[in-house]
Order: sequence, then structure tokens, then C-alpha cells
Amino acid sequence: MSTQVCGVLPRRRYTAISVINGAIDSSAVMLLIFKLCYNSGISFKTIIIVYYSFIFGHGLLFTFSIFPKDLTDSTNTDIGNGGSNEEHSISSKADSNDLDIHTVGQLENENVFTISGEGKISLLSIIKGPKFMIHTCFVSITTLRSFFFIGIINKSLKRLTNDEEKVDFYLTILGLIQFTGIVLAFVPGFLLDWSPAGRHRNFSIIISFVLTGLISILVTVGLLIPVLELQIFNFFLYTILSSFLFSTHGSFIMKEFPLYHAGALFGLSLLVSAVVSLFQIPMFALMDGPYNGDPIWINVGLLVVQILVMVHPVYLWHCSKDEKKCSNNL
Repeated sequence: MSTQVCGVLPRRRYTAISVINGAIDSSAVMLLIFKLCYNSGISFKTIIIVYYSFIFGHGLLFTFSIFPKDLTDSTNTDIGNGGSNEEHSISSKADSNDLDIHTVGQLENENVFTISGEGKISLLSIIKGPKFMIHTCFVSITTLRSFFFIGIINKSLKRLTNDEEKVDFYLTILGLIQFTGIVLAFVPGFLLDWSPAGRHRNFSIIISFVLTGLISILVTVGLLIPVLELQIFNFFLYTILSSFLFSTHGSFIMKEFPLYHAGALFGLSLLVSAVVSLFQIPMFALMDGPYNGDPIWINVGLLVVQILVMVHPVYLWHCSKDEKKCSNNL
């Protein structure tokens, strides 16, 4: 779906990706609606029936009416390494030639990507490359941070106050703040579409990854500070983190790697993230066992790993310098 929207909105393709991801984040407000409906006396069965009726209805709407049937298939274009990331812009041919030069230099320097059949880069060579591996590690750890935040927020609030009504109030605030995800998603979208003159083509991506990592670290630091009122600000940081993480992730995959492998790379990275998220099980076991329900040391350990994966934007910056030197030599 993101690829199709990018084809419709070539000049704001990454803003479109961000808004889509923001809408997904905002869908978490449904849990709040479920909670309010159930507390008001509506049966859970009725809630589920109404909910899936809406899903079925808007699914048919999107399938048969929103996107044109003759939408051009852009899966054969190569965004990033193939050099057609600017194909829909006015200066497409010149930019494409420049990107091809960057690509050749990158392939020679990394000695990782190999061409397989019909001039296409093989999927396996991309997966084995350090750029994709480091990116997947960054996304996996940040996703783990995001999921674990939701998993422990109820217990964390209860450790800060014994008032059940206050805990319920703060959880309601969290649900409302998550609904703003679709609005906050415009921030990473505009940042990713920003192309300052004289800067490397991945400049906005690198800045976005830096901000994503810093926000993720701030979320953990906020959990380590035992102040109840501070958690409202932490809820905003968490919502911004979700928008930045998946928007930057999808944009990076589409911009840096061939588009004909974008779906496989996007799915594989999310699969690895899901597997890494299973580490929540031993984390919860440690928290409920030896640490007696205290998540502090779990968060400290997670904070150390979060700092380590900040090597990702540093590595991208180093690669951009190598590409610039290669293009100057040519």
C-alpha cells in the first residue's frame, strides 16, 4: 500500500508513508474505546461484532473504490541504489545518473552487492550486507523498547501511585495521546522529504535515525525517573517514537535498496523485529521473579543496548562520506 501511495504522490512520498504509519499508531485508540464501552456496560461480544463490521466495510471501500484499477506498477523501479528515487521529479535523468555513480562506488567499496540476472542486485547479497544488518538491529531493538513500554506501563504506574483511579486516568491519557499519532506523523514525513542543497541524498534519513534513537533513549530515561506527572510527557515521546521508527524504517528501505526487493526486505526486517520482541518473555520473567516486579534494571539493560545501536546513523554517515569521495574521484 505504501508503494502505491508513493507512486500517486511522488513529491511527498515519504510524508505519505509517515501518515500511513501514523494512522496505524492512532488505531491504538480503539483499545481505549473498547475500555470505555465495556466500562459503560456494553458486552464484549457486541463490541467485537461492531468492530469487525467496520473493518469489513472499510476493507471493501479501499479495495474497490479508493485506488484506481490501472495504477501504474512501480515495483520494477529501483529507488536508492538503482537510481530512480527521483524518477518523478523534474531533474530525474540527471539525478539518476548521479545515483548510479554513487551505487557503483558503494558496490566496489563494500564488495557485498552482486549483480544477478538481468542486471538486478540479488536479494541475498543485500541481506548479507552490513547496511541492512545494522539497520535491522536498530529497528529490532527500538521495536522491543516500544513493545516493552506498553507491557510494563500499567505496573510502572502502579509503582508510582497506589490510587487505582489515577492509574486508570493516566492509561486513558495514554490512549488519547496515541490518537494524535496521525498528526505527529507529519513531522518525520516532512523531515524525510527535506532535501537541503549541497547535502548527501541520505542526509534527511540520517537525521531522522538520530532523532529516532534519541527519542527511544529518552523514553527509557523517563521510565527510570520515578515521577508520576513526568509520564504524561513520556506518553508523547512514545507516540512520536512510533511515528519516527516505522516511517523512517519504510522510507530507508525504499530509498536505499532496489524497490523490486523492498517488500521482501521490509517484511524480513519486521520478522526479525518480531522474533527479537520475544525477548519480552524472559524480561518479564526477570522482572516478576528476581526483581520483584521492579523494571528498573531491565530498563537499564535496555538503555545500554539502545545506546549501542546508535552506531546505525553513524555508519550511514560514514557510508555517505565514502560515496561522496567516490563521486568526486569519478
